[in-house]
Amino acid sequence: MMEDEEWQRTLVLVGQFVLLLVFFWPRSLPAADPVDEFNQRFPVNMPHIEGPPGASTAWIAKRMLRDGLPMSIRAFKAKSGIDEVMGHYSHEWRKRALSPRENRQGKRQRILGVLDGDYYMTIQAFPTSQGSEGFIVVTADPAKISPDRKTSFPLPESLRIVRKDEYLDGEIAAETLTAVSDRSQRNEIGEISRHMRTNGWAEVSGPFDGSSLNVQVLEFQKSSQLVQVTVSSDKSLEQTTVLLHWRKN
Repeated sequence: MMEDEEWQRTLVLVGQFVLLLVFFWPRSLPAADPVDEFNQRFPVNMPHIEGPPGASTAWIAKRMLRDGLPMSIRAFKAKSGIDEVMGHYSHEWRKRALSPRENRQGKRQRILGVLDGDYYMTIQAFPTSQGSEGFIVVTADPAKISPDRKTSFPLPESLRIVRKDEYLDGEIAAETLTAVSDRSQRNEIGEISRHMRTNGWAEVSGPFDGSSLNVQVLEFQKSSQLVQVTVSSDKSLEQTTVLLHWRKN
C-alpha cells in the first residue's frame, strides 16, 4: 500500500515537472541576425591590394559572397598605360616568390592572376584614351570552396537559380538572386505574385511597365524585409530572367 502511494506521488511530481517544461519552454528560437550570419561566413583576413601607383580607386563590393565564394571587387582608373599597370603587379608579386599568370580576353582586356595561400588575386585591365581602367578582385581559393546557390527565400519552383550574391548594404544584409524560367514573362509575373502573397508578402508597388524594354518590376514587403523583383524576357533564348534583390532586415 505504501509503495502505491509513493508511486502516485512520483507520478504527480513528474506531471508537474512536465507542465512547467511546457509552460516555460520557448515557443520558437530567436531568428539569427542576417548581418551576424554573413560576418561569420566571411573571412576576416581577406588580403588587401593597393591600386596602381597614382590611380584612383572605388569599391564595387568590399565584402561579398558569390555562390558562396568570398570576394572583394574594387575598380581603378589610372593615368599609366596597361603595360605599366600589369608590369607593376607582376613585379610586386614576383618579389614575394609568387608566380602570376597573364591571359587575354578579346583584343583589349588583359587579366593577371596569382594564387597566394588560400586566396586568389586578379587584376583585370583594359586601355583607355587617358591611360587604363580595370578591377582588382580578391577571392578565396575557388578550388577549396564548393558552389552554394541555396537560398532561404521562398522562390516559385519554376525558377532555377544561376547566381547568388550576398553582401552588406550598410547595416543591411542583402541577397541578389539571378534565376531563369521556361515560363513566359506574363505567366512568371503572375506566379511570382501569387507565390509571394501565399508566403505572407504584400505587394507594395508594381508591376512597373517597362514593356518597351521587355522588363517588369514588382516590389514586396514583409515586416522589415523588402524585395524588388525584375522580370525580363529574352525571346532569342525563349526564357524569362528574374533578378530578385532581397533586403533581409
